Amino acid sequence: MNQNDDFGQGGGKPSNPIGIVGFVLAFCLSPIGLIISIVGLAKEPRGFAIAGVFVGLIGSVIWGILGFGIWMVGPIAMQIAEVVTDREEIGAAIARYQANNDGAMPDDLAALNLPAGVEMDPWGTEYRFEGRDDGSWALIVAGPDGGFDDGEDAVLESSMGPNEAGNVLGDTFGETLGRDRLGGP
Repeated sequence: MNQNDDFGQGGGKPSNPIGIVGFVLAFCLSPIGLIISIVGLAKEPRGFAIAGVFVGLIGSVIWGILGFGIWMVGPIAMQIAEVVTDREEIGAAIARYQANNDGAMPDDLAALNLPAGVEMDPWGTEYRFEGRDDGSWALIVAGPDGGFDDGEDAVLESSMGPNEAGNVLGDTFGETLGRDRLGGP
């Protein structure tokens, strides 16, 4: 056996383990793979390191866009979910009230003895309740501006399901909340 035939000695192709590791990591942990691939550019051959830089850059941009989207939408979605949950709880309390009062509609939300906080939207304004003669009702949400009757109220009808109520809230407040999140006018 020739002493140049031992592991990696002699006529084998040169390799760049750092470039290879950076390339592989760029697919799942893009920012880390990008950094390791940049380090791998210092050693020949640079093929995997160059590919890792490109894949890592693209992946890092995608992760950045996703992170920005979550930062933008997450709080808005939580506020909308809170209103939908409150609406469902209020609807159940109205049904109990009607069952205990011969189908009568409560005069206001205070008659329902709701848990603390359920009568207020996530922006600190009490919901407006409208009972109707036909047994239906509506919950009016002032929203982030805190004012009613300004064209920016969301009206959640008793006939709406949770998804439809969430869509109404998103359509009514989504643009305003997005602007608020970005600090725009």
